[in-house]
Amino acid sequence: MTTRSLASSPTRRPSPVGLIVALLLIAAAQICSGAYYGKLIGKLSQFHHGVSGEVYAVDARTLFIKDFTYDGEGPAAFFYAGNSKSPGNNGFRVRDERGTTNVLKRYRKKDITLTLPDGKTLNNIKWFSVWCDEFSVNFGDVKIPRGFDYPKPQKLKALSGIHGVSSEPVVIVDAQTFLIPTFSYDGEAPDAKFWVGAGPNPSPQGIRVPDENGKEEPLRRYNRKTIVLTLPGDLTVHQLGHFGIWCEAFAVDFGHVQIPHNPNVPPSLKMLGVSPQSKLNCEVLEDSTAFEVRWAVAGDSIVVQLVARLGKYRQFALKVCGFEI
Repeated sequence: MTTRSLASSPTRRPSPVGLIVALLLIAAAQICSGAYYGKLIGKLSQFHHGVSGEVYAVDARTLFIKDFTYDGEGPAAFFYAGNSKSPGNNGFRVRDERGTTNVLKRYRKKDITLTLPDGKTLNNIKWFSVWCDEFSVNFGDVKIPRGFDYPKPQKLKALSGIHGVSSEPVVIVDAQTFLIPTFSYDGEAPDAKFWVGAGPNPSPQGIRVPDENGKEEPLRRYNRKTIVLTLPGDLTVHQLGHFGIWCEAFAVDFGHVQIPHNPNVPPSLKMLGVSPQSKLNCEVLEDSTAFEVRWAVAGDSIVVQLVARLGKYRQFALKVCGFEI
């Protein structure tokens, strides 16, 4: 019997199907681990000075760069973006993660979050680059695909069920946050909880969601109150199939809405490495329009949310702003 050494064996190339399966498994592992940064735009091209990193769209104006690297040796390098065919001086500077337009320093596999200037969105730029002003050289860039579908809040159906459960359409604000406009519940059940789980319908195998005050106590009465809920721990909407109100003691569904598979929504602040909100403060500014301001300290910023009912169609608007302190 003859034997063949590994060195002399023919090299086996992975099949295209195998590669696709591997990529899908990697993506699934990222979602299940909570490592979600938004929608991948692409990798920075590596032209000069060691520039590299993966660029994600967080929302219309926010970019997240995973493992950004740059040797810091360029004389006048800045973050740039523009709508010309390719990177050039006709673009505009993008502030760094500290909100300044200083010459870029050295980075070594650092995760950073950048915000486009006012009036600029991913709809009206074609590229993002590390650009040297002094010598007009592109150190590395990524192209923004035409018609790129960046993450945005997603509206679901309205809650409707027993014990007076109702609301206007539930909004997934980001991967860990729900906005429930004009939520009502009569408060008469002994053990009602906000509830999420896999699959399209609630079951005893679901997970409790703390109320707007961070508590898991049985729900009190709500009368057309607009509330914001945060999923516990590292749980994200990508792992869920429904959200609703569930009576834990008697295993009864009081009303729920289904969550689409892998919704294209922004990641939460926590998922981008910003400290989660420790306490959400709320103040009603105008009762007739349910106009409320909410704020919380999140890392080095104050996060402000403005919620209101607008016009005869009773639509709701949510604006989230960050102010450094």
